[in-house]
Amino acid sequence: LAMTVVREAAIAAFVPEKFYTVDLELTSGCTASSRRIPEKTVAENLLEACRKEMVATIQRITRKEKSENPPPLYDLTTLQRDANRLLGYSAQQTLDYVQSLYEKKLTTYPRTDSCYITDDD
Repeated sequence: LAMTVVREAAIAAFVPEKFYTVDLELTSGCTASSRRIPEKTVAENLLEACRKEMVATIQRITRKEKSENPPPLYDLTTLQRDANRLLGYSAQQTLDYVQSLYEKKLTTYPRTDSCYITDDD
């Protein structure tokens, strides 16, 4: 409860601040973006300098290795919704296809509401 109260107080105290960015689109298809600039005149001056120079020098490249969790497994309802949206399959068609895959032991039991696999599966 205390965490909720603290978070609610932080939300209530939030004051939005305007900021500007300068975005560049290069002829090679690459893009570059400035950091947030709080003052409009500074952003406009940077934009004008970029337009005037027409030459850019890369001063630093930062690479970060990130890991991303896989999406959750499908439950039947989500699978049917995505199959309809992406492939135009009806709910019954999707159920028939996934049931066929289950009978061939290519997927887990299709008629479940769970997105998790137990150790028994």
